[in-house]
Amino acid sequence: MATAGPPPTAATENQLRRNALGLPSAMAMSLAFISPTIGVIFISSLIAGKAGLSSPTIRGWQHA
Repeated sequence: MATAGPPPTAATENQLRRNALGLPSAMAMSLAFISPTIGVIFISSLIAGKAGLSSPTIRGWQHA
């Protein structure tokens, strides 16, 4: 029976291996993290467009 070496410690188990993520994986993670922010921006503009002058963002800009 062959032994593989010393048992892994907590520090070595929780580390990402070198080159484990490629460009598509990194792009997908970046898009997943920024998606809520992009959604807020698009929804805000949609609401402002439908509400017109009663929208707080439009009203704030008019009175400034």
